Order: sequence, then C-alpha cells, then structure tokens
Amino acid sequence: MVLPGAMALAMPEEIFPHLDNPDLVYPALVFNLLPTVLKGLVLAGLLAAMSSSISATLNSASTLITMDFISKFKPDMTSKQLVRAGQLATIVLVVLAALWAPRIKEFDSLFKYLQQVLAYIAPPVVAAFFLGLFWKRANGNGAFYGFVISALLAILYITNSDAISQSFLGIIPGWVLVDDQGVHSIHFLHQAFILFIIALMVIVGISLATAPPEQEKIQNFVYTRKVFDEDTASLKGLVWYKNYRIIGMILLIITAILVFAWI
Repeated sequence: MVLPGAMALAMPEEIFPHLDNPDLVYPALVFNLLPTVLKGLVLAGLLAAMSSSISATLNSASTLITMDFISKFKPDMTSKQLVRAGQLATIVLVVLAALWAPRIKEFDSLFKYLQQVLAYIAPPVVAAFFLGLFWKRANGNGAFYGFVISALLAILYITNSDAISQSFLGIIPGWVLVDDQGVHSIHFLHQAFILFIIALMVIVGISLATAPPEQEKIQNFVYTRKVFDEDTASLKGLVWYKNYRIIGMILLIITAILVFAWI
C-alpha cells in the first residue's frame, strides 16, 4: 500500500491525476499504466493473496476458538464434534465479518482502517510481552485481564471514539483534534498509547493481587543481568553486521530519521 501511493505521488498529474480517495490509487495505477495481459495477472495475484489470507485467518481463528475455549469447557468432545464446532465457528466468524464490513467505509481510507485496528490490538500484546520479559511477578491472570479490558476499550474506541475522547480533554489537551464540525477526537496513535498504559496498569494490578507464577515456569524467560552478560559474551568478537544489537540500533536510527523527516 505504501509503495503504490508513493509512486502515484511521484507521477506527473497529466499522466496520472491525483485522486481524492486513497483507496482508488492502486486500482488506478493498475488500469492506467499496465497492459491488458499484466492487468489480469496482477488481479489474479491480488485475488489469490486475498483468498489465502482470508482462509488462513478463518482457519486460525476457528482453531483457536475450538481448541482453546470449546475443548476446555467440554473436554469429553470427540474429534468429529470438535471439527463440527470449528466449522460452526467459521460460519459465525464469516457472518460477523460480513456485518462489520459496511462500517469500514466510515474510515478515511482502507490503509488508515488497517493501521487504526492494529493500533487498538497491539498495545495489550506489547504491554504483556514487556512485563513478562522484564518482571518476574507478572502472571497469566494479569495478562488475560489486560487483554480483555483492552479489547473492551478498543471496541468502545471504534464504536464511540468521540465520547471517550471527551473524557481525556482535561488530561491531555494537546492530543485533542477538532474537525470542521467541531467534533473533538484523539488521534488513534495517541489512543494506542492510552491503551498501552491502561493495559500495563491492569496487568500489574491483577498480577500483584493474585498468586505469583511458579519460578520453574519463568526460569530463563525473564531478561536479567545474568542473561545480558551471557549474551554480551556470545557476541564478543563478531563483526558489526552480524551483531544484532548494532543492526537494531541502526534500524532504530533510520526509523527515527524517516519518522521525523515526515512530521
């Protein structure tokens, strides 16, 4: 999505007129610039990629529902019954996706929709991963309730973001955006940061209120000074382009330069 948009912006307007709808950039590039034979190949590849992604997502989601939820509540189910449960879960997911699809048009563009949904999904995962990596007291209960509460807040953000944004006006006024109709809102990247902080607090609170995890389960999974020293010793003597720490810092610097260059 990024590369076709960049190519469209770089083209002269007399060759490729700039479109008001960002979702039309890619199809306009395909139909205006490619010969007929390549148009068919590109569309066939696009449909194949979409079909593959949808089938993989539905298969993974139905498997998760069947094995992580249904089989736990009904452990005596046979393999045939589990397969049927997975099929019914797939049907329910398809119906829910079809009911949700019309709401996508309410977003400015498909790319913004994808980025916004990712901004609502990623914060609790990052919070649980961060605490689990550096804090021995974090447990599964905290992570579970952090995911649940963050998911509920994400749903509220999507369905009623303006009302929620009003509750933060006095706390973070610099993050508030006002559109032409005078409606107040918070940019979805700032909303992601709020969800991250809330997920952190929920995970910490629930973890402290419940029993700590067994030390045998978290051994060698929590990043400590000992692990850092052992890792440093293993990297000693490597050339810079094989040292993941140096490569990681280079990528962070390049990312920061690109981000601040476009602000």
